[in-house]
Amino acid sequence: MTSVAEQIRLMINSGELRPGQRLVEKDLSDIFGVSKVPVREALRTLAGDGLVELVPHSSARVRRISPREIIGLQKVLLALFKVAIDDLLECEDRAATISLLEKRVACINQARHNKDTLAIIRELHAFQTEMTMGSHNNFLIDTLKRARYSVYHSHLTATVGTIEWVNASSKYDELVARLANSDAKGAKKIIDWKYQQVLRALANKTG
Repeated sequence: MTSVAEQIRLMINSGELRPGQRLVEKDLSDIFGVSKVPVREALRTLAGDGLVELVPHSSARVRRISPREIIGLQKVLLALFKVAIDDLLECEDRAATISLLEKRVACINQARHNKDTLAIIRELHAFQTEMTMGSHNNFLIDTLKRARYSVYHSHLTATVGTIEWVNASSKYDELVARLANSDAKGAKKIIDWKYQQVLRALANKTG
């Protein structure tokens, strides 16, 4: 059974809960059909992960990140995912990871077919997480966790809007094909295209 903390985390990652949105314990307990105690514990857990801010004498809220922080993290993620590509292709079990990524691409394409933007965002986040885990680079994995990657996704959705996410989801078939052929250079070009597209959209939105 998925924990309350993980359910709230998914709602933040998908953009269902927006940056700065109040998280009222009673409302959440009604949604999940639990008492306020597990909700309160979940919010404390998510506050420790940097996704939630606990406001003294008030309710919690989804943490805000400034546009400048989002742009800075976007540039860092571009470099990190290129490292993940190199490390993944050096792993003996890369075929198993690529198989997982192929299944994730099928989910992305289904979400695109259904025009389900939240599902697209959720599946893209899962794809990138699985690719990173497949690198078996613990330093890289820990760095992404410290970078508050989940918070970043919800803020990017709110700042850029959803259309750029839909556009950026269009080349994942090609990315996996490049990985399957051990074409690191080609895979990195696709990553470059994706992140440059989002960076341009950020620049347009933030001025």
